[in-house]
Amino acid sequence: MLRKRKMNSELFDCFTGRILGELYESFPVKKVLDIRSFDTEPCVEFYKTSPHDMEEILKGTIEFLEENELITFDRSKNGWQGGFFSGATLSLKGLQLLKKAPKSIEKDYESIGDKLIKAVKEQGIHRASTIVNEKLWGLLS
Repeated sequence: MLRKRKMNSELFDCFTGRILGELYESFPVKKVLDIRSFDTEPCVEFYKTSPHDMEEILKGTIEFLEENELITFDRSKNGWQGGFFSGATLSLKGLQLLKKAPKSIEKDYESIGDKLIKAVKEQGIHRASTIVNEKLWGLLS
């Protein structure tokens, strides 16, 4: 049970990093969050997650981010339809959180959103998961 909870938590962080990074990069253009694009995530492959478990954790992650006002999606499509959420974008709260900068801004300052984009593209999803854990959730507490 402890292993499953740890796996769920780590998959949640991986998915959160990827979702927020992608929505930050595409902002303000809305995106479709498609489950098939998450099938090859390194964290999914690492845990050898069943398709059903992966789908449930991903759906829960997206709903959690929406319920906590970090993202929005097109509710008229009833959310999870055929394996995707359509019209997904950052909310104002999500955008502000990802653009958050320290009081003493430096020229080379990288926002949390920029760090997530870079991590997902260049450093791997595990790095994005670390950023979510260390930076993002710390700002919300």
